[in-house]
Amino acid sequence: MVAGAPGSTGIGAALRACEAAYESAAEVCAAMDAAPCLPPRGVSANGAPCGADAQCVSGFCSVPTGGIDAPSAYFSFAVAQNAMMPAVTRGACGTCAPCGDGPCGSGLVCEQGTCAPPHPGDVGESCVAYPCKNGLQCDTRKITCAVPAAEGEACVDPQSSLGLGCAAPLVCQHAGMGVTGTCVRGIAQGGRCSPSGLACARGQCDLTAGADRNDPLGGTCSLRSRLPAVGQPCEDGVPCEYGVCASGKCPFPIPDGQACDANYARALRAPCSYFSECIAGACVLFDPASCG
Repeated sequence: MVAGAPGSTGIGAALRACEAAYESAAEVCAAMDAAPCLPPRGVSANGAPCGADAQCVSGFCSVPTGGIDAPSAYFSFAVAQNAMMPAVTRGACGTCAPCGDGPCGSGLVCEQGTCAPPHPGDVGESCVAYPCKNGLQCDTRKITCAVPAAEGEACVDPQSSLGLGCAAPLVCQHAGMGVTGTCVRGIAQGGRCSPSGLACARGQCDLTAGADRNDPLGGTCSLRSRLPAVGQPCEDGVPCEYGVCASGKCPFPIPDGQACDANYARALRAPCSYFSECIAGACVLFDPASCG
């Protein structure tokens, strides 16, 4: 719908460029350059009606209070090292406008009234507001761009946000429940592993039923999704394919047109269908082409 809305242009080419960058990085397990995955700006001038940032030449669709800044499914696979989750404004009509003090979504930043790709940082440069150059990481202790740790060097678990992780395709193997460890090649899919010891090269370590987390051979490396599907048992509060776990099971999405709760916390436990949002008490698939 965003791609077909008035003013939107170049989204198909951007998707193809992003897919090529993703596949190229995946072939060698390298860090991905997120720049090709930033959505293009549109051609609608300031003041034109809009329902999505991608329609506007400024890259910013100014919507009234109640509009929704939501992740764009068209670019959802752009989440990678140093990549910011792209977004488009959804859920309300507005007008194209110059960006102000930081309203840009879509992984862009405001420069002289226009949303533009951020300037990637080099080694030693700040990564507070900008991503690092491809191949570098943001050292979260110093908040500066740095060369990732090499094989055999010290590292921290990338989910801890407490320091520097490993260069791809290495993984941080740590002992016990700590977050520090050493960069290693990791165990291949199907190999024996442990959540607290031998790390997998890709995917996750699935424990055998009844196995001890500290047993170095207690699990098997698997590429299956970590997120349980709708209706599957889960622990309350953990993410599911749709929303978060509620009452021990992953929620089923609410079909369009049916009642929903716009409160953010409650909406996660009773989510609308993918792409849709809870607007005025009902799940709606918002079409920006309807603005005009």
